Order: sequence, then structure tokens, then C-alpha cells
Amino acid sequence: VEPPGWVDGLDEYVRQSRIVCRPSRFAGFGLAAVEAQGYSLPVVGFAGCSGINQIVIDGKNGLLAPEMSVPSLTVCLRMLMKNDKLRIDMGAQGRVDLERYDSDKIFGQWAQLFIRAAACKERTKLNYGAFSQEDRAKIALVEILSRPHPLMRLGFV
Repeated sequence: VEPPGWVDGLDEYVRQSRIVCRPSRFAGFGLAAVEAQGYSLPVVGFAGCSGINQIVIDGKNGLLAPEMSVPSLTVCLRMLMKNDKLRIDMGAQGRVDLERYDSDKIFGQWAQLFIRAAACKERTKLNYGAFSQEDRAKIALVEILSRPHPLMRLGFV
């Protein structure tokens, strides 16, 4: 592997690629992984890396190394380098999985989040510090009992 340094026309370099490796220990979202999926490239990263492990579905659209180590990452990369069919299938699945990030879906989720937050009317966990422990317990109980099923947290299915 020879890093080219700063380049113009990054798109052309990505089109020549076969695998994208994201050896990050932390990624807030992992935009490069999502962009790689747009090019039908499988992504290899660490299973313990938040962000990457939310985008890469291990064994489906890429591979997640179980340990944050070079040998663990090497095993995953070697597997994709040696198996053209696996690499192509995972890349194709990654492109299909991009549907999760469709703007209509994402904007709808944001809208629902804002609606739920507005419905809290200052009764959020951020404001709990202003209440006594007894009042916090009452607020939590009211919230739990208002759920369709008291043992299910709102927003989770």
C-alpha cells in the first residue's frame, strides 16, 4: 500500500479501490464507510469502534475485526483480498444498505425526535437536577405509565 498523499479527484482513486479499511478506534458517524458503500465497496474496521460498528454489518456488507489489533484487522483484510465473490457480494450489499440513510427516512426520524422532545415540556433528564429526588421518581413513574407497554422504552420496538 502506498498512500498517495494529498490528491485531487479523490473519486477516481475510490473507483479503483476494492476494499475500504477504516482502522479507527473511534468514529462519531463513519461517513467514509457510508461513502465507500456508495461505491459498492466492502468496509473493514474494528468491532469495538462506535460509528463503524453501526454502519458495517459484520459478514454482510463488510467485516469487523473482533480485536483492536493489527493481526485481527489483517485476518479480515486477507479474507476479502483472497475471495473476489465475497468482496463483490459484500460491496453490493453495502450499496443496498445505504437505504437506511435515505434523506426522507432520516428527516422523518429527526422530525419525530423533535416532536417527542417538544412533548416533554421541560421534563427531560437534563432538567431533573432542578427537581427533588421524590419529584424525579414521580416524573419517571408518570413517563413509564404513559407508555403503550410500561416495560418498553419509548422509541424502541
